[in-house]
Amino acid sequence: MPDLTGLDLIKLVTEPKPAIILTTAYSQYAVESYEFAVADYLLKPIVFERFAQAVNKVIDSLSDKIKPNLPKAKETEKVTYPNSIFVKSNLKIVKINLDQILYVEGLREYISIFTTDGRHVVLQSLSRFLEILPPDRFIRVHRSYIVSAERIDAIDNNTIHVGSTTHFFV
Repeated sequence: MPDLTGLDLIKLVTEPKPAIILTTAYSQYAVESYEFAVADYLLKPIVFERFAQAVNKVIDSLSDKIKPNLPKAKETEKVTYPNSIFVKSNLKIVKINLDQILYVEGLREYISIFTTDGRHVVLQSLSRFLEILPPDRFIRVHRSYIVSAERIDAIDNNTIHVGSTTHFFV
């Protein structure tokens, strides 16, 4: 910066101070920078892994500050999931028992839920749908597929067999 150094700029910033990562080619300012509680100090040339480490450090410190003070669940307490869900498919709301789900296929903003009774197309993302499923019973095996762990018949190289005709490439 032509008229102002990074340290001069930090001195001008008022409370609340943002998380700051300094990047420079000059190592002589590192000690002074920590007097201003900078999150990290990166020397050029910057390696991507080191940059990612600095950013993750800031994200971790910010996420600790913004977490609400909710009572933490005891380790012995388990989250309970319902045995069935309701989804809107073909202009009606359908109840699907989780035991009947074979697998779920992502189709951009839609998902296809394949059950023992048939197929249901739902306007929902695969990621959002995975959040409501019990993690001990359903596995995301591919960016486009969630499989019921109970329904896996075999795994052969990069293929997961569910039922007699269903195959997924991992």
